[in-house]
Amino acid sequence: MRSYTKNMGKPTNILKIFSSVKVAREVSAILSGNTFQKICNTPVMSLNQPNIRTLATRPVVFLFAFQIFNKHSQMFATSIDTRFFGLDFVGESKQWLSIDPMYLFSSKVEQVPVERDEQLSVKNKIQELSVRCNHLIIWTDNCLLGEEIGAQVTTLCLTANKRLNVHRIRLSQLTPTCVVAAINNIQAPTKEVIGAIKIHRQVEFRVAQVFTRFQTLHLHKLFPSSLG
Repeated sequence: MRSYTKNMGKPTNILKIFSSVKVAREVSAILSGNTFQKICNTPVMSLNQPNIRTLATRPVVFLFAFQIFNKHSQMFATSIDTRFFGLDFVGESKQWLSIDPMYLFSSKVEQVPVERDEQLSVKNKIQELSVRCNHLIIWTDNCLLGEEIGAQVTTLCLTANKRLNVHRIRLSQLTPTCVVAAINNIQAPTKEVIGAIKIHRQVEFRVAQVFTRFQTLHLHKLFPSSLG
């Protein structure tokens, strides 16, 4: 199966993001008839210590030709299994001793980039591919984490290439029949789902932070000499 007939423009290069290397490889094999090319990941230089070789690697990319949107295209399939952005409080809310933990439920929260070597190397590769493509297809898992990672990847890719057309595919099972059905049901990302995921993430973050601070401050009172 190497075609998808719905006409939605004139793509030449298409970037597909999956939640795991296994799914990216299997879908690439199904859509290409096992003719895909695997571009292996290679070690990169540490971003924090440029003179040291690190275990951080760029993601595996599967490349194959595919007819989609009534046009011959090059597919770049890769996988992401980690968040690129975290959450943090703003201003005085970061102060543990001077702020009542309950205040954190209404404090302003901001999204901050994760700057570990692993995330940065993957981010650089994803944005590099985004510049070469004009369509982005999110194939991440149909779960909270999958939706969140998909939204974060979309943000990264659009930062590198604002002309990208973004699509969402939901895969129920990793079988040829389901893969073909999924690619014939390409949709636009659902803004309501993305918004709900962001709210869920904030609630989860706030509850965890409040609990951690209450517990830490309580233990500090019980063992002042040990916890300083």
